Amino acid sequence: MTSAKLTVHRVLHPILISQRDAAGDLLEITASRVSASSRLSPSGILDACADRPLSDAERAEAIEEVLRQALADVRAVVHDGGALTGAAPRSRPTPQHLLARSAQEVSETATSCTG
Repeated sequence: MTSAKLTVHRVLHPILISQRDAAGDLLEITASRVSASSRLSPSGILDACADRPLSDAERAEAIEEVLRQALADVRAVVHDGGALTGAAPRSRPTPQHLLARSAQEVSETATSCTG
């Protein structure tokens, strides 16, 4: 958004519980808990508040496309994360706080942001 000369004042990224169909399309946001027997999963929503509204629809669509591509790049890195970290030499163990999220959880969050 900076490249579009917008200043972001706030970014909210809650993780909500959702239900999706077989194609991954969002069916519902729910207050239920995720369980092994449910078809519910965590989904992230990204809400960024800029310094001014976008009154130009074409400009808004261009910014949306840039954001979608950035999220696609994140998904690609998450998908390849195991191969990347497996190939990287390790001189010392990774701190546990950096391993708090599984690759699947990050991937589901990134997918839900563009869904």
